[in-house]
Amino acid sequence: MRPHLKDADLAIAVLALVGIGLYALFGEFAIQPLRADAQEGGLPGVRTISHPQTTGSTALDAQRTPEVIDGDTLAIGGKRVRLFGVDAPEADQTCENDTVGEYRCGQLATQILRRLIDGRPVSCRQRDRDRYSRIVATCSVKERDLGGLMVRSGFAVADRRYSDAYVEAEERAKAAGEGIWGGHFISPWDWRGGTR
Repeated sequence: MRPHLKDADLAIAVLALVGIGLYALFGEFAIQPLRADAQEGGLPGVRTISHPQTTGSTALDAQRTPEVIDGDTLAIGGKRVRLFGVDAPEADQTCENDTVGEYRCGQLATQILRRLIDGRPVSCRQRDRDRYSRIVATCSVKERDLGGLMVRSGFAVADRRYSDAYVEAEERAKAAGEGIWGGHFISPWDWRGGTR
């Protein structure tokens, strides 16, 4: 049901107040409601956390600037690299926020990772290969672990199936209602499995 004009004005005012609160919390980030005419919104100024570096087996194209594919996947030197121990919403995935409704959380996760890298070189240490032959690696920018930063931002979850390295960061994001934890979402692995 579409709101009446007065309801729409009220909704815009509420969204503006929520945006101001999120701006105060994150800098230039605010979750944008899903609309047919919506364009990519502002990028988040994700808070930095320190996370213990995990040791890996081999360096992968250390200090190269990657292309961001989605919230947990990079392309480095023509190779696909999946961030170790985390799972971000899929590129076309939507989530729901109690205040703004449905929004494109997968696109936001991609934007957040792109913003964290910000054109800077990334160092990766290969941990494994996944079933799609992608390299699974712990990657960092200026010694800041990208997987940990994504989980702490609330736009990736700790993938406990493979590691418990980011569980603490996830618990903090969940307790603070960061990112997707501020509303309702389907886990990325269930989304890929067809749950909508």
